[in-house]
Amino acid sequence: MLERYSFSCKDADLTFSKSGNVLTVSTEKPIPEAVTVVGSKNGTTHAGVVVWGDGVWGSATGIQDVVTYSASVRDPVTAYLKIKTATIPGRITVKKVDAAGAPLLGIRFLLESSADRVKWQEVSTAETGAGGSVCWEDLTADGGTYYRVTEVQATEGMTLLTEPLFLGTLDASEHDITITACNNAGFALPFTGGAGFTIYILFAALMLGMGVYFCKKSTTKKEN
Repeated sequence: MLERYSFSCKDADLTFSKSGNVLTVSTEKPIPEAVTVVGSKNGTTHAGVVVWGDGVWGSATGIQDVVTYSASVRDPVTAYLKIKTATIPGRITVKKVDAAGAPLLGIRFLLESSADRVKWQEVSTAETGAGGSVCWEDLTADGGTYYRVTEVQATEGMTLLTEPLFLGTLDASEHDITITACNNAGFALPFTGGAGFTIYILFAALMLGMGVYFCKKSTTKKEN
């Protein structure tokens, strides 16, 4: 019977596909409020015969005065469905490791939200534990709420990452984001003076810059 029906919805952008007795309804955007889907049966008609008379007998033969009429008319059969989608919660996870890949604890991160990427509001801060990760759950994944994750506190001897680790939105296709970030430890320089002091500074700056650049570039990723 399903193949005999055509489906439509004026309140949402839905697509319909049929396979045997299975109807699949698809949408690219969440539907938080229920919408009505109408299924109309194709090619339905009804045939009828109408007979009437005035109750007057005719001649002596006894034939009744009657008139008949028959016709086929369209007789639609309509089905209705109410559809809405469940809210998809968003999640952002940050894993912090050192240059060797070992998890770092005691790193504090700040999560902020914004509707226009101009005015930001703090959601919460979180600090990495023994596993080196923090996680924010039940975030809005509507594609219109922007989130920004920044590192606001590093452990002693570690350089602080100043650029946001994440800046973007969550939606149905990317609602679970995992970011792995690392940086190098800072360098304790010997303040002894002399010609060797400049060499230490140049070498430390070069190694620190290379370490932070390559580590950040190779380990930041998204996981769906």
